[in-house]
Amino acid sequence: MLEKRKGFSLVELLIVILLIGITSAIAIPNINDWITDRKVKRETISFVKYLEGKKSQIQQGGHPVFVVGVRATPNLYYMTRDEFNIQMQVPAPGRTNRNNASRYDNKSVMNYYKACPCCLDTIDYSKWNKTNTDTYQWGGGTRHWPNMNICMSKNSILDPGTNHFNFTSVDKGQLNGALVICSTKNSTNSGSKRCNASNKIKHRYLVQIDRSFNIEIYKYNLKKDKWALQ
Repeated sequence: MLEKRKGFSLVELLIVILLIGITSAIAIPNINDWITDRKVKRETISFVKYLEGKKSQIQQGGHPVFVVGVRATPNLYYMTRDEFNIQMQVPAPGRTNRNNASRYDNKSVMNYYKACPCCLDTIDYSKWNKTNTDTYQWGGGTRHWPNMNICMSKNSILDPGTNHFNFTSVDKGQLNGALVICSTKNSTNSGSKRCNASNKIKHRYLVQIDRSFNIEIYKYNLKKDKWALQ
């Protein structure tokens, strides 16, 4: 005769349920961490690709200068080729150096400092155009620090203006950083969990832009309290 098969006992079922609960308690936070981190990483890569696209437009003969205003709602300015040529003239027209040529070695203010001005809407020695098209759009779930202008020019003749803070990398020691992108889930705009380069919180990525406009991405390593090149 065939033996009767017994089902699971109540104790066995309780043990299985307990094991499922323990596994879920361990796995779900890790999965949520991974999802949060991927979202910040994806946003960082998207922003870098946007900058590289603008750089490519300049190198391929588009507008000679772009300024990307990194804000909660980013903006974009450009300088026409005619205006750029005027700014690079030596001696420069009086309007480009506030009629103070001797102070700036007969150059425009922009050419003398090799940098874009800070306040493009109100600056009086160079002409800028603001565009509402092709501006960067942040995705949801992230925030950045600090607000800044990124100056982009052909062959990086102008300083990008992207050395805003120091950070310690795993392999290269002390470096200069431009921008930090954080998750809104574990960071704030102020206080002890503020999104910046020094707070010890997870899910932070850092964008480094050197004088020649080479871009690198770093991720914060909480255990080492340093930034790792990606």
